[in-house]
Amino acid sequence: MNHVERESNHVKLTKFRGTEAEDPNEWLECYNRIAEANKWTEHRRFQIIGGYLVGAATRWYDEIKTFITSWRYFQHVFLIKFALLARKNTWYLKYKSCKQAGRTIDEYAIDFQVNWRKVNERRIMPADSVLANFMLGLDLNISMLLYGLALTNLDEAIMKAKMIEMGQKNASGIIQANAKITQLETENQVLQQ
Repeated sequence: MNHVERESNHVKLTKFRGTEAEDPNEWLECYNRIAEANKWTEHRRFQIIGGYLVGAATRWYDEIKTFITSWRYFQHVFLIKFALLARKNTWYLKYKSCKQAGRTIDEYAIDFQVNWRKVNERRIMPADSVLANFMLGLDLNISMLLYGLALTNLDEAIMKAKMIEMGQKNASGIIQANAKITQLETENQVLQQ
């Protein structure tokens, strides 16, 4: 029996307007994930995408749709149009200024990696540069302990930073418990006098 997977439309997507606030890379990645989940062919992806474009993005699409020969080419011209240099500069500044700032390592690492992927989509940034930028954004109490380790990549730095964070939380809990015990013992001694 020949089993053919049927196209569906179970997962919906937000509309893309082409505004400065939107991330065209992220939106296009999401569109492709939804297209795969819905089992759309590349030809159908191009036919359907017009329905998810609004405003300036719709006007642009209407101008270029007759010149597009493949889905790959569409993605290329879409990113050229909407991932403008000014937007890339904004992403770079956001990447360079990404700091832990009291967040958990997990929250910081996710934010850092999202920003890094936007500025380094072709993966040409040297690994030691990425590692140095991650370390610079860490809270001082964690980065001081990490600098003593011979870290070789971002994943290792994230893992070890999480271990340090967990150790600090455990130590903090023990210190607080010991302080409470000391306080109770002192109060107990005062009551016995």
